[in-house]
Amino acid sequence: MPKINPFGFGVLPLDAGSFGSIQCIVVGDLPLKIVWQYPGMNDSNSGVTITQIAPQVSLLTIPSVASHNVGNYTCIAKNIAGMDSFVAPLIVNVLPHIIPFSLEEEISYGESAQLTCHVSKGDRPLTITWSFHGEDLSSHMGITTTKLGERSSILTITSAMAAHTGNYTCTASNKAGTSSYTTPVLVHGIFSLNVLPHINPFYLDDEVNNGDSVQLNCHVSKGDKPLQITWSFHGEDLSSHLGIETTKLGDRSSVLTITSAMAAHSGNYTCTASNRAGSTSYTTAIHINGIAMKNKYLWKE
Repeated sequence: MPKINPFGFGVLPLDAGSFGSIQCIVVGDLPLKIVWQYPGMNDSNSGVTITQIAPQVSLLTIPSVASHNVGNYTCIAKNIAGMDSFVAPLIVNVLPHIIPFSLEEEISYGESAQLTCHVSKGDRPLTITWSFHGEDLSSHMGITTTKLGERSSILTITSAMAAHTGNYTCTASNKAGTSSYTTPVLVHGIFSLNVLPHINPFYLDDEVNNGDSVQLNCHVSKGDKPLQITWSFHGEDLSSHLGIETTKLGDRSSVLTITSAMAAHSGNYTCTASNRAGSTSYTTAIHINGIAMKNKYLWKE
């Protein structure tokens, strides 16, 4: 009966982008059949290569490990006397992924502006920082940055002026590495006050998978204070909806957070801003992709 020598990817998790390999060595009578079962085994883009280097040895390599490679890798050996199997888990430190962000509308002198940096993927703990033309923003007048949970940071310009024009960069770091995203802000003209609230359009740039975190930022850039900002899901108030939180951020913003997305969270989300002059609403749709699991043995009898 065949016997597989224990193997593994190592004691510590692998960093995303690094090389990974395991070798399945079998002790037993020939002829032997050695096959592998692993995540994405039916996907030609999995990045996994299998090489039979001897009748009793099979080598599995991953030149650049990624989050989709995480899971259990099973070597299965079979001969006329029976079969044996051994499982090695692969854990990957995933790089931060920042959802692209920008200002949808022009910013005029005196208006408020807000940028939301949300890290939808990546291992925790995360460090999120902002810079303006490469300089840390902590010393920049008229700009504040606010940490919101473990995966988000919001940059707010309370009253825009010409000096605020430039490139704003959000940088997210974890033990796997660093990712950055930069967007320009242009401040111009003289602002003439609009009485009705005006909501900056918001939406999700990336597709959302089951288990991802999701965040929507409703920012009222124009309109007299005091303002009341509320959220609804298919027309129903969100205060009673499980798994969703809304957080007031200053006088002009409210952030909706889904900690771990599931199919039931798919639908239309509406932010409504009200003041003495009236109400304004903006609605965006969220679709949560499902997960299909495949588990097969690749036998060639």
